[in-house]
Amino acid sequence: MEKITKVSRIIKKLYYKIFIENYNKKISYNFPVDYFRWDLIKYLHEKYEFNTYLEIGCDKDQLFSRINISKKFGVDPFSGGNIRKTSDEFFKDNKETFDLVFIDGLHEYSQVKKDILNSLKFLNKNYLALL
Repeated sequence: MEKITKVSRIIKKLYYKIFIENYNKKISYNFPVDYFRWDLIKYLHEKYEFNTYLEIGCDKDQLFSRINISKKFGVDPFSGGNIRKTSDEFFKDNKETFDLVFIDGLHEYSQVKKDILNSLKFLNKNYLALL
């Protein structure tokens, strides 16, 4: 039993050293420390002139309240945004299309995957989905 635990610890250390540390060193976006999600949306909006925006998972409107796009929809079952539904309920009844979609909902793989696939069905051609 002790031998297995020791081998397991060695494998975890190797994994961390080989993959995690090297991965973190290779990827550097060089964003300023005070660069926020709304700065990215503002930049994209200025560059591409979006007319419609969908945000899935608005929580307390940290992002949604800062978005200055003419037609915006914020979906959250509990707080924030302007539509009180789950994303599944929203997409089931939705007739709108969107230039920009920001997905920050349930944070579970299966739900994020569903939100991505559903969003793509309602994304205007040649526009973006941000995850």
